[in-house]
Amino acid sequence: MRMKIKQSKKTSKFLILLLLLTIFSSITSTAAEQMDPLQPYKEILAEFNEEKGTCYIMITDEEELAKTNLTMQEMIDFYTSMGTGAFRDYLDNIYARNMNTPIQSKVTVTGRQLARAELYTQPYAYAPPNYFYLTSKVVTINNKAYYNSVVEAGEFHISGCYPIYDLYATPTYKVSDDSTSITVTYKYNIVEGPGISNLLAYTCDVTYFASSWLDD
Repeated sequence: MRMKIKQSKKTSKFLILLLLLTIFSSITSTAAEQMDPLQPYKEILAEFNEEKGTCYIMITDEEELAKTNLTMQEMIDFYTSMGTGAFRDYLDNIYARNMNTPIQSKVTVTGRQLARAELYTQPYAYAPPNYFYLTSKVVTINNKAYYNSVVEAGEFHISGCYPIYDLYATPTYKVSDDSTSITVTYKYNIVEGPGISNLLAYTCDVTYFASSWLDD
């Protein structure tokens, strides 16, 4: 009879310990959620998307942030320093900027020669000082310029200057039949501010001309 009483006490102690561990785990989990300093901002962003029909997200991946020369701590410091009220105003400003500068599906530009040589880089400033670019090789025959080959097409941006058109695919291009122009297709998402990306996918076709080599 005494043996059964001892076993019952041991069982009770085990159940109490298990209950305490469960409560502690629950408290720890809740505290971890509350430790995210960006949570209030993420909630405001979600409400803003629902209200405006936008697709903005807050980037929390270190590698993605690094593409815009930003660390997680820098992003946290940027938003927490402005407060939630100012953050809503910040989103309104981003939205107004986009409404006033609609994305162009096609543009024609004349490039700027960076060096007087066969290697030729032509930028298209989508949001100065940030730009797309085409680096190619140009040849001249009878004082007429032709594209010889494409070296690289891509995007360049200055840290802290927004918006940034973040390429999500390698640019494709089409050379004209007479090799005097190249149309590059850039596919990108827009990074609107520190750590805030627009999930919408955009496409921009930029036509560059070899004749710019002679004009510069």
